[in-house]
Amino acid sequence: MILIAFFFLSLNIGKVSVTFTDMIAILLKKMNLGQGFSADIVAQKQTVFWNVRLPRSILACAVGAALSVAGAVMQTLYRNPLASPDVIGVTQAANLGAGLAIFFFAGSTVLV
Repeated sequence: MILIAFFFLSLNIGKVSVTFTDMIAILLKKMNLGQGFSADIVAQKQTVFWNVRLPRSILACAVGAALSVAGAVMQTLYRNPLASPDVIGVTQAANLGAGLAIFFFAGSTVLV
């Protein structure tokens, strides 16, 4: 229930305001069911919804599911309900990667 609420909230958050009624109108228009819907949706909102917000939200759900499966597999594999990434050295490797990235890319700009 919380996942669904935050999924729709993430579709709403951004610089371009896409309200819940706009989302419903965009979905109905895509399914060719929105002929009687009174809201006239701007093309910019449709583009933002389909090309930015929906893929971002779906990808966030998929990444969260993959991380939960990876954690469950690690706990099952090591037969330890408290298994963490420290068990196989993932934390140390991440620290090494972060240190190398800082060393080699300290002068470059952030690409986010």
